[in-house]
Order: sequence, then structure tokens, then C-alpha cells
Amino acid sequence: MEKLKNRFLALLIAFTSITSFFPASFIGQVANAATIGTDAKTIQVSADGTTLTSRTDGNEIIYSTANVTNKFAITLNASDIVTSDTLYDNAMLNNTATSGITAKKVEIVSINGTRWDTSDGYGILHDQMGIDVTTYSNPSSSSSNRTGVVISNLPFGVNKIEYKITITTVDVKYTPAYTDPTDHTKDTPESAVIQSPVDTVYDNDDITIEHGTQYVVGKIDKMIFNAYVGDSTVFDPNTGQVLDTKLSQNNTVPFLYSTVTAPDKSMPLRYNFDVPDSTSTLKYSMMFGSQMVLTGAKVYKNGKPATEGTEYQIDGHTLNGSLERLGKSDLIVVKLGNTQDNIQKVYSIEIKYNNLNSDSDYSLYDAGITKADYNDDTSVLAYIGKKFDVTTDTSGFKIFSGNIYIDPRARLISIDPILTKNKQQDNVAYIVTNNYVDSTGSTRVAKSQLKNGKQYIDFMAGSQNTIQVDVYPGQNGNVTDSSKLLARYQLAVNKLSGSSFSMDLAFDGDVDDGTYLTQPGVKENIISKFTTDRRTYDLYTKDPDVVNVAFTGARSNKNEYIRVWLADGVNSTNLVEADASVKNTMDSNNLRQTSLDIALNKSQKMVVQAYYDDIDTAKSTTSGGVVYTSEPLGDKYVFYLPSNYTETPTPSQDSNEASLNSLKITGYTLEDSNGNKGFSSDTYDYTVTVNKEDTTEKITVVPQDSTVKSITGAIAGSDESYDFVSGEASDITLSSTGKTTLKIVVTAQDGVTTKTYTVTIKNNTKGSNVNLKNVILSTGDYTFDPKADVTKVRVDQNVNSIKITPVSEDSKATVTVNGEVYTSTPITVSLKGTQKTDIQIEVTSEDGTENKTYTLEVNRVDASDWDNNDNGDKYDNDQFYDEYNDCWVDLSKYDEWGTVNGKPVYFDKKGRQVKDAWISTGGKYYYLNNLGYKASGWKVDDKTGQAYYLDPATGEMKKGWINLNNTWYYLGQNGIMHKGWLYLNGKWYYFTPNGQMVVNQSMYVDDKVYNFGQDGAVQS
Repeated sequence: MEKLKNRFLALLIAFTSITSFFPASFIGQVANAATIGTDAKTIQVSADGTTLTSRTDGNEIIYSTANVTNKFAITLNASDIVTSDTLYDNAMLNNTATSGITAKKVEIVSINGTRWDTSDGYGILHDQMGIDVTTYSNPSSSSSNRTGVVISNLPFGVNKIEYKITITTVDVKYTPAYTDPTDHTKDTPESAVIQSPVDTVYDNDDITIEHGTQYVVGKIDKMIFNAYVGDSTVFDPNTGQVLDTKLSQNNTVPFLYSTVTAPDKSMPLRYNFDVPDSTSTLKYSMMFGSQMVLTGAKVYKNGKPATEGTEYQIDGHTLNGSLERLGKSDLIVVKLGNTQDNIQKVYSIEIKYNNLNSDSDYSLYDAGITKADYNDDTSVLAYIGKKFDVTTDTSGFKIFSGNIYIDPRARLISIDPILTKNKQQDNVAYIVTNNYVDSTGSTRVAKSQLKNGKQYIDFMAGSQNTIQVDVYPGQNGNVTDSSKLLARYQLAVNKLSGSSFSMDLAFDGDVDDGTYLTQPGVKENIISKFTTDRRTYDLYTKDPDVVNVAFTGARSNKNEYIRVWLADGVNSTNLVEADASVKNTMDSNNLRQTSLDIALNKSQKMVVQAYYDDIDTAKSTTSGGVVYTSEPLGDKYVFYLPSNYTETPTPSQDSNEASLNSLKITGYTLEDSNGNKGFSSDTYDYTVTVNKEDTTEKITVVPQDSTVKSITGAIAGSDESYDFVSGEASDITLSSTGKTTLKIVVTAQDGVTTKTYTVTIKNNTKGSNVNLKNVILSTGDYTFDPKADVTKVRVDQNVNSIKITPVSEDSKATVTVNGEVYTSTPITVSLKGTQKTDIQIEVTSEDGTENKTYTLEVNRVDASDWDNNDNGDKYDNDQFYDEYNDCWVDLSKYDEWGTVNGKPVYFDKKGRQVKDAWISTGGKYYYLNNLGYKASGWKVDDKTGQAYYLDPATGEMKKGWINLNNTWYYLGQNGIMHKGWLYLNGKWYYFTPNGQMVVNQSMYVDDKVYNFGQDGAVQS
């Protein structure tokens, strides 16, 4: 075997040596394959013989002509095409191998999404629309030689043409003549051999051809896009109104946004539309000109025939339809029937979408309306309309114009909306105003006013009112950049008809009998009658022992009345309801008296407030009486009774004392310029540092002399002003700059002497928040609760490490994982060598004053221990985890419950898991935690501090009375845990700050001892 191998190698070497002596020409030459340059496959588009110049829009190549064009030619240069014979002759002539292009072909693949190369597509394009594709012929007058196709009768407007190019090349092999020097019988002549043709195909090239741009102007008057957020089927297709009355008044989704869109300036039948991420359904309305006849028209959408009645509807000169390919584009082709001139016309309209993510989506999710009066009464309506007309301001922001419907009894409303943009995070703030028309016909602006921690707006300031909500960048409710207006809502106010309520009071009949009102500290009668614009008065009565107080305002069907309280001292907060007020019970018609004779009993202060009885018609007491709650209305009005003061200066002895006795900011301590803590009457400048997150502070002032004329406050650099009432805490709004200068001016009784106290309130530049919002793990089964110190995590046995991404509420807090500082990259922790690993996450506040430790208890377990679904698969095919949005997605779910890890979760209209949010379904409310699972037990709103209770078994929000561990709590009709006094069914109850009802004991409340019975009611 080895010898055979050696012999083979010897023969191979010998053969190689012999052939090395042959001339190169003896073996023959093969041409390199023909090179197809860019020019060889560059198309030219001409319109009725005129060459068009292309332009680009992104990756799109567009050919456009304003003229109505019958034929478009798409051709290639044919001057470089040769025959195989010519290539052969060249090879023989030049004694060398050669190659070249022998054929070029342009083929149309599709027109406007319809395939030309299928029988169905051909039937649509050729038979129905009259489009034809033929081979291009060079005109005799042309000096150039081209090849390609001609498209006839393209629709007017925007046409998408898909084509492919095939280029055929041929190689010719050349062998030169050979003369054998020793044996002429072996001589061979030169030769050339034509090789087989090779086709190179360039697939799926696209161009846009637009024509008749002058002709189509005016043919379509306008295009209206209707974007639905939520279920579109609940809307009337003709009016755009929600058909269900209850749903139309819910102040949350669904909503309809209608936008009139002009065509692209450079392409009259192309329309661009910004599609918000929240859009669930998008519909269009094309308004054709009056000369256009739609009867018998046919519509094609994205290359396929659309079905009339389901996919589109014709209403006179309007074509209505729905759109599907949101985020890309839609192509609508409309073929009109025979017109009067017996000419069929076809129009091709393109709709391009610009997909807006949630960061740019200012569509409304919840209007956030609160009524100043009757807020818990569902029969007193205040709701936003479901349809908005959307326009774009010249500055670029969107304007959403709609309607708001309000019962006048609400008096004022607060609007604190939730937009899609800030649904998950607090990154915007709002300024609410009322643009109203006054009695002179002039347009004026009414600003909102702070009441009980909310900004309320007077929606009845003029004969015509438009509430304007301007959206700015913000944090914690404060505008952070007032120069950048993000969006604007303009809501035309529609006052709902029905009975109305207005507050008005009369004293002793308000006749000239010696009883009159005046400003505090002023003896003269300078106020003709009571007005709601002022909350404090001095009341002088003709009888020092008794005064008649009558409610004289308009009374609605709620049968409003007044309640009256008295106090022994001007600064006393120990208010006792007047005997006549207590005895003013319902008569047989469930009405109360509106006029009360109040025995003053040397009281120095009287407080009056309007009330109404909220009667539950579905219930009755055991004795057949009505079940009701007494609900307050509007403001409290304070009337000081100077005639009963022990030391009251006479008018000729008006006091000039203008000092403050006390100045407090709730929760903080004032500091003067010398570093002294606390307030001193003869020190007039103070500073105080409050939390970074604070947006309002409570200020309480008490003058040295109770007869001062006024105590006013003003914020430097703003229009905010305040009238302080002695001993009452007032909310002031802090400047978004972080520094608020409050000047408090005390005017003495003499009306001349004043003293000014200045308080500079600084927001700490560093936060003290140490809470985690979430912890994201690369693997594992877990439920993270920010309020829990320990979180248990289960991972598979074969997992050796885990990546941890802690998410702090304050992005500037310092977070460490097992001592390693987290920046922006997940921290990897090894799990090797142990079944259980404890991981410490420590959060240190930005200001360094607070820290908090969270523990992850990671257990490695068998996968079989995990919760699986019924079929054994971890999740079904429609369910997957969206890493980017940190949530589960179930494509089979739409606003309904589903299951993840064996636990119920809720999926929104896009199949995405809802997290950190309230939901309402089946008439019940639930709160879903940061992992999307039902929360249970007590839930405290981080922003408002209001507490709710969620059923541990079902997660449902509870209402009314509940008993937990033998302790009673009362949850209002909105589920909020009640604190303080509650007047219910004719009885008074008291609830501690943690919501527990006081029972079977005596307690000191509001400067007085009360006895509470076994049922919690105050005992007489």
C-alpha cells in the first residue's frame, strides 16, 4: 500500500512538471462574470413621455406630477444590452474571454398593495379599476434606448408601486489556437464557447408615484380622524356621544378625540396623523366635494376589497371607515361609480401614522372632578363630555376642546385630571382658570382658589364660561417650567337645569332695628347685608341675649337649612351647637325650619354653616323613619359678638395694637435671623425650612388684640393673597422655585396702625424619602410590597445568580445592594452554595437623615413547586412578560381579569397588566399593587393620606360600617375611612385619627368632655 502511494505522488509531480511547459493560451480563458453596476439597474420614471425627478422622504422614493397622467413608464437603460452573438464575435476578434448583459426586465409585483401577478389581484386592478401594465416601446423620436413597462390609468393621488428587476448576463469562454512544435496532428484552432445565461433578480423595490395633484385639490374637503380611548362601541356613530347615561357621566374612559387633518402640503392625498399610545380604535371620515358622487363607489383598503356596511359606510358625500395598521400606514383606494360624463375615476389616499408613546400622550384617563358642595351626592352631577375636538396651536401644543356639565349646586369644582402621560408617575402639573364673559361682554379670567387643600374654580363667574386646564411639566403638583405649555383642555361649561342652592343669611329680619353686621374691629355699620365673599363678621344685635338667624338663600330640592354653633371665647375652638339648631329636626315632610332664634348666652363667637339631609330612600328605620346623613355645604361663616366681650373698647377708643401673639407653621419651628427658635411678637423676620416634597403649608396666626381690623397675607412675586382668621389654620401654596416669601400684615382696630411679619419658607433642596417603589429581579416568583420589610423570592434550583434592580421613589436617594451602590446597572448577587440567600437593600435619603433596609429572602426550589396553570405550561401562548414595560401581557384579554402565577390580575384594553392603580369592574373597586395583584387590608393613598379597606378575601373596596377585631370603622360611599366627628341618622359619633370609633367611654375632644355610649353615639 505504501509503494502504491509513493508511485501516485511521483506521477502527480511529473504531470505538473509537463503542464508547466504548456503556453497559457493552450488551456483556454474563462471570462469573469459580468459586473452589474448601479447604473445598470437604475430606473427612470416618466409621465406621458416626460421624465420625472425623484425626491426622498426618509427611505421613501417619490415621483410626483401635478398633471393628470395617463401613462407612467418605469424603464431601465437598454444601451448596455448586447446579444450572445455579439459577445462571441468580440471574443474571437479580441482573442479574449468576454461577458455582458443580454437582457433586462422590469416586472410589476403590486400596485397599492394589490398583487398584479395573481388572478385575484389582476381582476381588481385591471378589471375593476381599469389599470393596465404593458411592455415599454422606445418612441421613434427618442435617441436613447430603454426597456421596461408602462402602467396606464393609475388612480389619482398616492400610488405605491412594488416592482422587481431581472438582469440576464452571459459569459463567453475563449480558447486560442495551438501549434504543437513536434506533432502538428495535435494542432487546434482558436475557439469561443457561449455559456448558459445567468439571471440576477432584484426583488421588492418600492416607489411612490403621485399624480393629478392639481386636479384632486378640493375633491376631498377634509379628513376627520376619530381616535377612541376605551371601548368605541359605546359611542353613537352619528353624534359621537356615549349612549349609556351612566357611562357618559363617569368622568373616565372611554373618550373620543376628533381631529380635522389637512393633507400633506407636498402630497394633497396624503394625511399624517399622530396616533396616541392609548388609542384603542381609529376611524376616519373623508368629506368629498359636492361634485363627487359616492353612490355605487367601491373601497379597497391596503390592497383588498372592503365590505360596505362593516368596513366602510357611505353617507351622502362622506365616506366613513375604520383603520387598522396603527403605527405604519393605511392606503385607501376609492373607485367612484360612473359619473355624468361617463368617466370612472379612482382616488388613492394614504394615511401615515406617527405613533406617540405614553410620554407624549396627553389624552385624558380620568377628569378628577371634585365638587365643593354635594361631593358625595351622586344626584348632583359634574362630569366631563366624552368627545374632544383636537387642534394644534401655532406653538405646537395640542388643544382639546370639549364640554363639561355641572349642576350649579356644586358651587365650585376642582379638576385634578389623570392623563395617560402621568398615569404611572407624577411628572405634570395643572393650572386651572375660567375664561368667562362678564356683563359688559368682555372676556375675563378667573383664577382658582385654594380650599381644603384643593384648587377650586368658580364655573359660574359669567354668562359664558370656559374652564381652561393648562398642562405643564411638574412635580408633586407644582409647575416646574411655566414656559413650556404641554397641552391645553378647553371645556365649555353647560349648567345643568334643575333646582339650585345659594347661601344667604338674614339677622333679626335685616330691618333697621339695631342689628347689623360690620367688619371685625369696626363699630360702624358699613356692611349692608351678608355676602359669601366674606367669611368673618362682627355682629351687633339689638338684643344681647337672642338673635334670629334665617337662611334666606335659594333652596333646592335638597331642602337646605343652617346649623349654628356658639363659643365662649373669640379664640375658642370648643364649638357647641346652639340649642335651637339641635332641636331643628325634620317634620313629617322631611323638612327643617330655615329660621332659628339663637340664645346667645353671653357667647363671643357664632359659627353658621349650611347643611342638607342626604336621605337613603331605599332604607328606613325600625320605626319607619327615614335613614339619612347630614352633609355640610360650603364655607363656615364666623360672626364675632363684640357686645359680649368682657373688655370691649368703645369706638372712640379704637386700639392701635397690631402685634401678633402667635404665628405657627404646622409641623415646623420658626427661626429668626439670630438663630432663635420660635415666635416672638417683637421680631418680624423669620425663616423656616420645610420638606422638599411640600407644596402647601398650614399657617395659624393669633393677634394680641382680638379686635384687629384685618390680618392679610401675600406671597411675594405672585397674585396669591390670604385673609387670615384668628386661630384658624389656612393653607398657603408654596412657590415652585423652592423659596416662598410670605408677608403677613396686621391692621389694628384704628385702621391706621400696621405691623408686617415676614416668613421665608424654603423647601429643602434634598429629599428625605427612603421608600422603594419596586424591586425588579431577573428571575423568580415574588411579590414586592414597598411597605413590607421582607420579600420572599423563589427561584429554580439551577439558578446560580440573580440580577437586582431596585427602584426608589426618590431618584436621588442612595441605594445599596449588599453594600454595593446601585447606579443604573442591575447588581448581580451569587446564589451558589446555599438554598437560601438573604439580600439586604438599604436606602439612604438624599439629605442623609433617614435610611431604611429591605430584605430579599431568596430560596432555591424545584420548578415543580411553582404554581402552574391547568395544562402544565407555565403560561399559554398569548401570555408573555414585557421586560421593557415591566408587566405581563395577555393578548387574549381586554379589560378583564386573568391569571399570572396562579393569582388573579387585571389586563387593560391592550392586554397589559394593570399595576399600582385603582380599577372599577362589575360596579366594584379594587386596588392592584406594584406587581399587579389585588391589594388587601388597609390601603393608604400616598398623596392624600386617605385610607381605604380592601376585603382580604376578594380585594373589593368596602363601604359603610365595618368591624375589625371588635373595633368599628366607618367608610364613606367613596370608601374613605372617616376621622373625627360624624353626624349620622340623627346621632353624633367620633372617630380617632386612626379611624376607630370611640365607644363606651368619656373623651376630651375639642376642649370639652363627651360621653360615648355602647353604640358609639354621644350621650346627652
